[in-house]
Amino acid sequence: MLSRGRIRLYWPTLVWALLLLLVVVQSWWAMFSLREHEGWTFAQFARVLLQTVVLYLLAGLVLPDFKEDTDVNLRPLFLRSTAGFSG
Repeated sequence: MLSRGRIRLYWPTLVWALLLLLVVVQSWWAMFSLREHEGWTFAQFARVLLQTVVLYLLAGLVLPDFKEDTDVNLRPLFLRSTAGFSG
């Protein structure tokens, strides 16, 4: 929000960011019930930890690192990151 004057938005990037936010919130909500689970194994904990790491990495792919002194256009960044997925 602080950088909104320097960022040119692109609607697919915003849709993916909002979808990822919903997934993160749903994941947090689902993990909240795990506080009552007592019989943890390392494999169960690793699976929960891996899910959190994947969500973090996805957030890094959806939105780039915004430097303070540069303008950002999300359209070419989105097209570059999805180039390998076009049929």
